[in-house]
Amino acid sequence: QNQEGKRFLTTFHLGDSAIFRFRKSRLDKITKDDSYVQVLVDANLLPDEITYNEEMKNHPQAPDYVDLTVSAGEIRRTFSEDHPIVQYVKKHSNEKRISVLRIRRMLLQTMNKYPMQARIAKTETTETLDGDIYLALTDGITDNLTMNEITAIIELHTDNPEMIPLVLAHEAAQRAEESLH
Repeated sequence: QNQEGKRFLTTFHLGDSAIFRFRKSRLDKITKDDSYVQVLVDANLLPDEITYNEEMKNHPQAPDYVDLTVSAGEIRRTFSEDHPIVQYVKKHSNEKRISVLRIRRMLLQTMNKYPMQARIAKTETTETLDGDIYLALTDGITDNLTMNEITAIIELHTDNPEMIPLVLAHEAAQRAEESLH
C-alpha cells in the first residue's frame, strides 16, 4: 500500500502459466504467455482468446476459441524452417488446418523435445481494487477450459473465492480425462 492508500500487486511470470484478474465480471489476463499459441497470436495467425471471446459474446453461432483453426501452410510460411512449431507441423500433422485445441495438445506432448527458448522472467505491477480476484493458472487449467468456462466458474463462486481453484482444477481434470478417450 502506498501513501495514497492504493494497493498494488507485483507478479513475476515465466512460461505459459498465466495470471488473471477478475474485476467487475470481466476476466483479464495480466501476463503474456511464452507459448507456441502466443507465438501464433503475435504473428496474427490467431486472435487473442480473451479479445475473441469478448468480440463474439453476442454471436452464439461463433465457434469456440479452441475450435478456431490456423493453416499449416501459413505456419510454415510465417516461421523459419528451424522453428520448433514448423518442425512439429511438418513431422506430425497431415492436416491442412489445425485447431487451437490441437495446437495446444500437440505442443504439450512435445515440450521436452522442443522446449521454448529460456526467457527472463517478466515483472508486472498493477493496482488492485476491492473485489478483485487474482488467479495464477497453470496451462493444465487454461489448456483444458476456455476463458468463458473459467469466467463462469469464477462468477459462480465470487462469494466463496477459495472454491474457485478447487472447481477449476476439478473441471480441467475431467476435461483432460475426456480428451484421452
